[in-house]
Amino acid sequence: VQPIVVPGLEEMDFGAFEGKRFRDLADDQNYRSWVEGNCTAPCPGGEGREDFSRRVCAAFERLMAREREQLVIVAHGGTQMAILERYGRPHRDYFAWQSPNGGGFLLEAEHWEQTRELRLLREIKTFGKD
Repeated sequence: VQPIVVPGLEEMDFGAFEGKRFRDLADDQNYRSWVEGNCTAPCPGGEGREDFSRRVCAAFERLMAREREQLVIVAHGGTQMAILERYGRPHRDYFAWQSPNGGGFLLEAEHWEQTRELRLLREIKTFGKD
């Protein structure tokens, strides 16, 4: 199966924080304010979580409108968290949908057209080991 890049499912645009590690930003007051605000405000020169989630969920809905029997999405954690906060059941807040590197979620979308819900079947903690 050939992978398909889906526009809109990219990770959040972190603007001035992009490509920098926590220790690079430890003394940056803009970064500290962003983190203390629960990472919801727009990053300087980047996106805020609300706009990011709206973009990702719109792209996800376009993807779900296609014919599909089984769908595998490989995405950054923020992308997963945005989609699952909105559509995942049982409901969890954004950060509660974090998964470890190589982990993810097995979901069912049996009644997607009617409910716009993804039912959690199981969490995958490490790819290839669950």
